[in-house]
Amino acid sequence: MDSIELVKPSQKFLASYLETLKEAEMFDPTYSQCFCYTRSDIFTDFNNYEKGINLPENYVPASYFWLVRGNDFIGEISIRHRLTPALEKYGGHIGYKIRYSEWNKGYGTKMLVLALI
Repeated sequence: MDSIELVKPSQKFLASYLETLKEAEMFDPTYSQCFCYTRSDIFTDFNNYEKGINLPENYVPASYFWLVRGNDFIGEISIRHRLTPALEKYGGHIGYKIRYSEWNKGYGTKMLVLALI
């Protein structure tokens, strides 16, 4: 079995990430909205968001990481560099989502541990 690792988003895992979008749409159309990075230049977006460049409204600078196993995307975690008053009440410094088919397998906890070390 391939090991689990936390990596910066990359082209290597894009196909699996896009499969996650389709999977989420099948299971729960509202959950698929959590995976909103469908543009072809998502890696530019991730790099810019980390630097605070071209942030969408109500976003703050954040670092993004993908949890992967082999070539398979499992989840995404973002670590926000600062908080807005709204994020102080709901959301906080860390946001994450797990691929729908990988729910209830402990990946959210594993991803959080990897992000904090």
